[in-house]
Amino acid sequence: MKYLIIAILSFFISCLYEQQNAMDKFQNQASLVINLDELQTSRVPEEVGLLTDATDLTIQVAKPAGNWSVYPPLSWYETRVLKEPFRKLPESIGQLKLLKSLKISGLDIHKLPASISELSNLEFLDVSFNKLVVSNELPKLNSLSNLRHLRILGNHYEEKEMQEFIRLNPTIKVVYKDERGSNKSYE
Repeated sequence: MKYLIIAILSFFISCLYEQQNAMDKFQNQASLVINLDELQTSRVPEEVGLLTDATDLTIQVAKPAGNWSVYPPLSWYETRVLKEPFRKLPESIGQLKLLKSLKISGLDIHKLPASISELSNLEFLDVSFNKLVVSNELPKLNSLSNLRHLRILGNHYEEKEMQEFIRLNPTIKVVYKDERGSNKSYE
């Protein structure tokens, strides 16, 4: 029995060590692509906040298999019922002070962390094809003074709120889906 407990503890410790080592390989890199499948996890690791040298970060579920991806029409995303599973972007993302580009599309994120507003150097943000209610997220994005490009295709939004955000932030190129079903892009 004692050996069984030791074996189980050893297994858990080795799993934790492997997860930590998986994030260690990204240390001291400016441009990063993190594939959650390769990390053998379905969550965005809290340790992502340790990647303080990152200027360009992409977090995706899996490495693309080829050159093409097939998605439902954008209208499907706009009207779908938002239900679990949801992924969370950890609050530690706000520690990436050098970050200029963040691509977190297709992760089923339901809510952006408050710390996203601390990314003062962020110029490009792609949160497309998540499960965001955009009106809940716009106040967090208002404080990103260097933001120049925002992609929010395939999320829930209110047209009036988007128009007001665009009016108040004329320096941001916003790409989203309008109610006629075509992509809108504003500069």
